[in-house]
Amino acid sequence: MIRHWLMGSAFVIFYIGLTGFLSAEDSAMMKLLKSGRVPEERLPTVVEMLCRSAGPDELQYVFEQVLNEKFPLAARKKAISALADAARGRKEKPSGDLSGLAKLVAAQDPDLRSGAMELATLWKVESLGVTFQQMLVDPQAPEVTKRAALEGLLAVGGEQGKATIQQLATSGQPISLRFRAIAALTEFDLSAAADAAHQALLIATPQDDSAPLLDAFLSRSKGPETLTSALEKKPLEKDVAKRALRHMFATGHSEQGLADILSSAAGLAADVPPPSQEEALKIAAEVAEKGDAARGELVFRRKDVACLRCHAVSKAGGQVGPELSAVGSISPVDYIVNSILNPDLAIKEAYVTRLISTVDGRLLTGIVIERDDDKVVIKDANNRVTTVSVDDIEAEKDGKSLMPRGLTKFLTHQEFLDLAKFVSELGKPGPYAIRSTPTIQRWRLLDRPVAELTEDQPNVEHLRVHVLDLPADSFISVYAKTQGDLPLSELVAETPDRKVLILKSEIDVIEPGEIQFAVEAPANTSAWVGVSEFSPPQFSTELAVGRHTLILRIPVTAETTDILRVTLTQASGSSAQFEVVGGL
Repeated sequence: MIRHWLMGSAFVIFYIGLTGFLSAEDSAMMKLLKSGRVPEERLPTVVEMLCRSAGPDELQYVFEQVLNEKFPLAARKKAISALADAARGRKEKPSGDLSGLAKLVAAQDPDLRSGAMELATLWKVESLGVTFQQMLVDPQAPEVTKRAALEGLLAVGGEQGKATIQQLATSGQPISLRFRAIAALTEFDLSAAADAAHQALLIATPQDDSAPLLDAFLSRSKGPETLTSALEKKPLEKDVAKRALRHMFATGHSEQGLADILSSAAGLAADVPPPSQEEALKIAAEVAEKGDAARGELVFRRKDVACLRCHAVSKAGGQVGPELSAVGSISPVDYIVNSILNPDLAIKEAYVTRLISTVDGRLLTGIVIERDDDKVVIKDANNRVTTVSVDDIEAEKDGKSLMPRGLTKFLTHQEFLDLAKFVSELGKPGPYAIRSTPTIQRWRLLDRPVAELTEDQPNVEHLRVHVLDLPADSFISVYAKTQGDLPLSELVAETPDRKVLILKSEIDVIEPGEIQFAVEAPANTSAWVGVSEFSPPQFSTELAVGRHTLILRIPVTAETTDILRVTLTQASGSSAQFEVVGGL
């Protein structure tokens, strides 16, 4: 592959292999970076390429640029990400003093701050242990910061750090922090963590999200069995157990002992055996006769069923299971019935899971998306990507489908018939056909918009700081229906105190040109592409190659029951080529 880097009026050509650099090329890349002649827009890419195979001394130079406030912000952020990749995949870190991370941990920019906390964890910078402890007990610290601080304290805090984690796991802390502390405790005392988990779950309410706690046990060798033993002492409240079981199934886990004890506490029957072929044909006939696809789409979209966590429709949704947009046009109904009731029956090769046990006791389950001599990259049912060094793998084997059989126990018989009917109609001519006009299917809803966005029309700086520059976990993914309509009433019902809905989506432009936006939305909706404001319902703009963000601000009223629908087309005479970004 040939990369051309513009330097003044001349082109410097570097020949870079797809799998890495030779040492001479590393040296050339370092000279290029140190020259100060790399255009600012190219710096992030140069830094990323260098870090792929750079040694400790070169990484130290990159780290020094991260600490340099005069180095462009985008390049500093990319450097942090590349340094983290080097630590995870190659176990390489800078050769010099790492205490400068303390300044970045206190940075105002959320990406710099969270990236620095991750580096401190990966590099085990012990001098930051006290800082992490202070973050954990700071009532003003956001949840995402406390989560990163727990991980950091676990890595660098020593015995004092472990004592702090154990205290947080068993004391009268807010339940969300307590769950996180118990998750950290699993790393060094699984038995104590299981007892703490049982006590915390006994006082939890169905509204409390126990996912972080459960994920920790499910990702540890012997974790599910140890938690099961603790839960046998006293059953959980019915709906707390049901929520835990629902999360377990939705994330691709079906460990029998834990599933059985949670099912018993939740008052749910044990899993029934998968149907025979004759039984599947009878159910398929009932689906055709009694199933309702419109009701089935509502079941498919339900959070407790979690279909969209693994499967995408029109490219929106998870990507660890097959894309379903055309499945009904190519699969008979009995096959669909069997696939839902017995997911392990026929797993496509691309979706065969791997179970990886690591030397430090972790248990990873997911789809392998990348593998080389140094690392394995695996994606789980939460679409969370984990990089594991080959040297850290103790054992590896094929697993089952990420879709557990027990998911359907949360459905009535009629709901199952409706769900199967909906899936069987996907891709067929009619209301569930594959669309030819690009429509935004996946939106990101800003979870907690600040007053600058809710009280008045935001200005350019407010958009940059409070929307465009926010980390991904500030947003919640919401999905339009198959034909592109996002029911705003669903969003309002979940958070009735919202004053506005701040939604964003992304467009990848492959060939530049003018693109037309058609926005069907409630009155007084405002729209921006990047920080340029436009007036719905129709507008067009010239877009360069690259990724662009569409932002909508929709005032919430008592009558906000409208749908949102945005379609994109080439403007007349335009040669623009683009794709709407989907995924989870």
